[in-house]
Amino acid sequence: MKKRVPLNRKWKIGIFGGFLSLSLALLFIPYLEEYFDPYSGISKPEGTHYHVHIPIEWRSHSQYLKILLNVSNGNVNMTIMDSMDYFHWMFDEKYTPLFYFENITYYNNTLNFQPPAQIAIDFLIIPIEDSTFNLELRFTHLIYHNNYAFFFIGITTILGIYYLYQIKQKKFNFVK
Repeated sequence: MKKRVPLNRKWKIGIFGGFLSLSLALLFIPYLEEYFDPYSGISKPEGTHYHVHIPIEWRSHSQYLKILLNVSNGNVNMTIMDSMDYFHWMFDEKYTPLFYFENITYYNNTLNFQPPAQIAIDFLIIPIEDSTFNLELRFTHLIYHNNYAFFFIGITTILGIYYLYQIKQKKFNFVK
């Protein structure tokens, strides 16, 4: 049976430094995430609504919603609201929409959310009369990978404690 060769000091510092830099990069460097939904040929009668729920990650910013709505038959109202306001709207309670547009037959615009929306955005299309429409939603925002970052911080902490324990016990291999 072969004797296990311990890792030398440079390898241990390299592994520790790699996990530490990976966790800090995931925690502090944002990346772009996009939510894209193309819908076409949607038919809704008067008195109903069309609902799209867009979830948002924690620590999200630079949020943009690009909307392309083309109504071929009828007119619609369009409402964009926070997820809590959607429940208030469902139960006919007072709510404050983020954006509200009436009597739309064509809409093509990019909306910026300042301050950033939290938890989720709900997008409603409410037909004024029987309507058929095509809809394209593209939601982009910058987010951080916090769950992965905390996982790698945990691994880094365990490795650091283990390496310090080895130094204290004088079992650390100082081969250069």
